[in-house]
Amino acid sequence: MTRCFKATATRDLQSLVASGVLLPLQSKGRYARLFNRIRRLEARFEALSAKLEQGFAGVPQDEGLREIEEAIANARSEKS
Repeated sequence: MTRCFKATATRDLQSLVASGVLLPLQSKGRYARLFNRIRRLEARFEALSAKLEQGFAGVPQDEGLREIEEAIANARSEKS
């Protein structure tokens, strides 16, 4: 919310919390933002891991690990 009175923003945010659209943070400031960012990154990591698991479901473990290691090696060689 921008360009409004603090009282208006507070009232509107409290309304969103009351309706369940927003969840209040227990802590405030920089650490709360960092914690929320970590939670979002963790959720993205879990989603990616699930997709990888589905993609390699029918592949023997040794073959899948070899393919993953090759992809990592290729990505690292492209960076340098």
